[in-house]
Amino acid sequence: MKPRRLFVILLLFSTTFSLLFSMYSILRAEVWYRCYGNYGYDLSVFSESLNSTLNGRGFLFNTREWQDHGAWSHFGTHNSPILFLLLLPYAVHPSVHTLLIIQALAVSLAALVLFEFSREVLKSEKSALAILAAYLFNPLTHGVIAYEFHPCVLGVPFMFLYAYFMERGELRKATLAALLILSVKEDAGLFLIAYSVMRVLQKWEFKIRGWFRDKVAVSFAALGLVWILFSVFIVIPHFNLLHRYPYFADAYSFPWTSRTRVFSVATLKLLIALMSTGFVIKPKYLPPLLLLWMENSLSTRFTQATIGYQYDYMFLPLLFIVVTYSGRDWNQTTLLKILIVSSVISMFLFSPIFGLLNACPASCSVRIWTLISLF
Repeated sequence: MKPRRLFVILLLFSTTFSLLFSMYSILRAEVWYRCYGNYGYDLSVFSESLNSTLNGRGFLFNTREWQDHGAWSHFGTHNSPILFLLLLPYAVHPSVHTLLIIQALAVSLAALVLFEFSREVLKSEKSALAILAAYLFNPLTHGVIAYEFHPCVLGVPFMFLYAYFMERGELRKATLAALLILSVKEDAGLFLIAYSVMRVLQKWEFKIRGWFRDKVAVSFAALGLVWILFSVFIVIPHFNLLHRYPYFADAYSFPWTSRTRVFSVATLKLLIALMSTGFVIKPKYLPPLLLLWMENSLSTRFTQATIGYQYDYMFLPLLFIVVTYSGRDWNQTTLLKILIVSSVISMFLFSPIFGLLNACPASCSVRIWTLISLF
């Protein structure tokens, strides 16, 4: 197929999903507002933070985080410099709908970057198309959009872009993409660490001595670790009255025995993720995925375990990165069939937006036709 025609088809395909995701997010926000008189916790937080900055009422100040954590800026709870990039579009159209549309666009159009990455790795347009479709149909893709708005989700296209530049050996561009990834949230450094683990496993598998010979992987892993420590122990404590990172006690407090249900649901979500990609992932790629999965599975908060929230914003892109690399060992036609069938079935069973069944607690949100009827 001619490149220009292929690009137009892919753009239309991704844009269609973007419109569906945007419609869902806006409907959900308006129904929530009619029921509760607000737009939900995070959407209200970020809308007020941008408003206060643009109108001179404080530096990313919002009332909720001030009341809950004594934070006089959003930086007192999360280190998300990417919010500065949202100031201009929000100033042009200061509405919660702006944030929801930007989020839907970021996740949907990330499929185009994934396609380029997959085509670079697999040298096959057919296989790359299958991976693009599987991504857009995937329940986890729908899940990171289903919950209001959070700027960490904007990191998804940059994670695919980072993988693309790393595959091509363009380290300067990969570094820029890595910095954009880190800008979305303090824990985004985990993605660089997990990707580095995946990279050394590709070359050395489980021969740990060889891991430290890959200076590029070690450097990016170190960058991710430094970002996490810098955010958690310096930036965030500076912007709140408690002078500490508030989520250690909130999400990772003892006793461990109270986490059985969270861990069980998180395990079910992991199985759904593997099923939705047809179990094509090679065993050596499981450790980096499990690293990102553990951040949510070991939490005390049930919302981190289920599909339908923003917490899988790192796990989702890495899932499709390792699916792409695993796809090298599969026949193109077989890979296409497995991915399409698995993703479509998983969408109808577990999508928090389009699922035909009520899959709670594995997948929690209000499906789109329910929102339309309520609205």
